[in-house]
Amino acid sequence: MREISKDDDAPGFLLSRLAVSSDIELKMAIADHSNTPLSVLPMLANDDNPDIRFAVAENHNITTEILGKLTDDINPYIAFRAQKTLDRIAAENCAPASR
Repeated sequence: MREISKDDDAPGFLLSRLAVSSDIELKMAIADHSNTPLSVLPMLANDDNPDIRFAVAENHNITTEILGKLTDDINPYIAFRAQKTLDRIAAENCAPASR
């Protein structure tokens, strides 16, 4: 199962099903996977395990709404990571288009 979560072409529906696993490392990989459906990320962002929430805060395809909530996480490392991801997204949105 972990190999599937590392596959760049893993289908979103499969990642959604695997996101409810009790395997922490698998859930961390899914939280940071580019094909994980946005509908799954809020569930992972509310996971009890801080490593999974941190992985969500690192996700490049996350919504700013979820990141905003993670900036208020009780764990300062998660809050900091979420803020850094928000800053990166803001910088990317302001960058001039490349030719």
